[in-house]
Amino acid sequence: MKSMLIERSKYLATQETTGGTASGFRQWVRKAVEADPRIFPADALRDEAATKAWETQPRKKGPDLLSVAGIDIPEYLTRHRRGFTEGDVDEIEDLFEKIDSRFATVDDYLEDAMVKLRNAARASASAERQAAHADQCLRLARFDRAARLRDLADKK
Repeated sequence: MKSMLIERSKYLATQETTGGTASGFRQWVRKAVEADPRIFPADALRDEAATKAWETQPRKKGPDLLSVAGIDIPEYLTRHRRGFTEGDVDEIEDLFEKIDSRFATVDDYLEDAMVKLRNAARASASAERQAAHADQCLRLARFDRAARLRDLADKK
């Protein structure tokens, strides 16, 4: 995964102010692998694909999904991992587990809602901090929205 993130950084740096796209990045990676097939070992790509599939949002519509009181239930729910202790968890992703909605309980459904609420609250708080900082950057740039952040960066 690290090498893919490094490649993403390299790709975005080459795009400068135009920005990059997912298809452009895939093409970048394809060329990098053609130039040096050892850059992304098969096991690393497999692990990355598995992680991406795991992190994909559940389907919310479909004839095979449950519906209760007219509301569709997502194909799987996320809940806090059962029976874990602080010492058992190496990474934040290990704090959670997914459960197929066909086997989920009302408690699992409530927990899924709480996980979503907490994530939304964190995202909202983070966005608010960023907006406040962006306002500060705008003032530092003397209200020039086209000013580059690197020109405002702290000197190191």
